[in-house]
Amino acid sequence: MNSNTAIRYWEIDAGRGVAILMMILYHFLYDLTFLKLINITVISGFWLYFARTTLILFLLLVGVGMALSYVKHPNYKFFVKRGLFIFLLGLLITLVTRLALGGDYVRFGILHLIGISIILGYLFIRASSLMILLATAVTFLGGYLLQHQTFTFPYLSWAGLKPINFSSVDYTPIIPWFGVILVGILIGRALYPLGIRKFKIVDAPPNLIFDFLRWLGRNSLLIYLLHQPVLVGTLSILQSLWKK
Repeated sequence: MNSNTAIRYWEIDAGRGVAILMMILYHFLYDLTFLKLINITVISGFWLYFARTTLILFLLLVGVGMALSYVKHPNYKFFVKRGLFIFLLGLLITLVTRLALGGDYVRFGILHLIGISIILGYLFIRASSLMILLATAVTFLGGYLLQHQTFTFPYLSWAGLKPINFSSVDYTPIIPWFGVILVGILIGRALYPLGIRKFKIVDAPPNLIFDFLRWLGRNSLLIYLLHQPVLVGTLSILQSLWKK
């Protein structure tokens, strides 16, 4: 979810770290309910908004990171390679969850979205702010119009056109979520023009908390890939021991 070759600023890494902690907390509660260890609702109400806030923070920072990466890597090939790599990781998650969960597997989740968006987003990095805002508005409007619609064909679910009886544990279609990444690109261009921080901010406080957040942010992709197997595996073992 981050690019190791982008220009690094501590506040961006720390922001990713906060998003990682929020994600782990939500998935921890989700797994507890999935394993019937607690009885709370995580797919509506407060925790649904918590999950969406986490997703928005992640995607905004993806857009900011793209704007910074472009300064060092203006060539389209860099974005294609990076996007394809992350998309392939998304396909790996599709395969694993298909084997583990059956029909509720991840068809088009956050890694699929980020992978495709890195490739598509390149087309907007040098576009005018007005064009980006228009594209964002169209994406958000499309998401609003499609949110309660279902379709008879299953082949465009990645775009936001959900088929009838659609079910997935992680569904992050291009419409409307690509629009959040476009907003992130605008923020990155405004706050870090030519990769240079435009605003004044104190240096990162030298303490364990900020160091930990920055470490999480710099390793967000690896942590994303590993955290669910660790959580589910650990909770399943504890559940089996408790039953004994």
